[in-house]
Amino acid sequence: MRRMLYRRFPGLARRRYAQLCRERLAIGKTRHIYLLSFDCDNPEDLPALRSLLPLLDELAIRVAIAAPGEILQCDPAFFRHLHEEGHELMGHGWRQHSAIRDGQYLSTLYYHKLTDAQLDEEITRSGEAVASLTGSPPAGFRIPHFGHSNTPEELHRVHSRLPPLGIAYSSSTLPRMAIRHGPLYAAREDLLELPISPSFREPTAILDTFSHGFDPRARPGKGFQEYHAEFMRLLDYARRKPAWVFNLYCDPSQAAGMQGWWEKTIRAAHAHGFSFQTLDQFRKQYAVNPATPASLRP
Repeated sequence: MRRMLYRRFPGLARRRYAQLCRERLAIGKTRHIYLLSFDCDNPEDLPALRSLLPLLDELAIRVAIAAPGEILQCDPAFFRHLHEEGHELMGHGWRQHSAIRDGQYLSTLYYHKLTDAQLDEEITRSGEAVASLTGSPPAGFRIPHFGHSNTPEELHRVHSRLPPLGIAYSSSTLPRMAIRHGPLYAAREDLLELPISPSFREPTAILDTFSHGFDPRARPGKGFQEYHAEFMRLLDYARRKPAWVFNLYCDPSQAAGMQGWWEKTIRAAHAHGFSFQTLDQFRKQYAVNPATPASLRP
């Protein structure tokens, strides 16, 4: 019912999220934050990510990188270097869960179809793969293709397995959870969830690169320029609010293939003073906030 209301009246959803951002960020000095993450799901994402590093270095941006263990093994020296440069490596499962064939992005593995034993192996080996590069377990985890795992039962199946492995947060929920709870909330007493932030015209939908030029099922006209236009509408709204948190992700191969339109969104957010942080930096700074319910505190 609430989701239908927000779809019909998107302004209500935007105002609620802005208010929750203001409440959650009350203890910090920074009020406008961009949490940028890359999902490196395929080998093609590695050269694409390399091509994006000059932009990140120029703007002093550090990002969170979610890559399955099999992709980390493709070039461990590269991922270790990224960690040493201040980028965050998140858990993102063990097996490669997608493929690019003839220019099409295909999903090959879904967590909601795994047995409990398979899920245990995926999450455990994911943490081990990150720890082998960084020396410690990842602070965060993202469920592959998490839109298919956003029922309460499936989220519980994954969330309950993370804290015993030293994982402090997940970023695996849809914008409707951001509208309901804000940019971070307690999924459990021992785990925080950082949901993806709302879009402008369709707040319950994700503003992602895949659906803007890489999804053959997308409606006509929903391409690279529309991604830029939608982000600019959102940025113009967000910068006028006392506080706002962008939590957006993309595949590097898609960002690099958008003919400069994705880069323009990053430069625009930076020019308007948004502070780019990794997900774990944000989690550490805002996990305990006197202005929020005690249940938010890990």
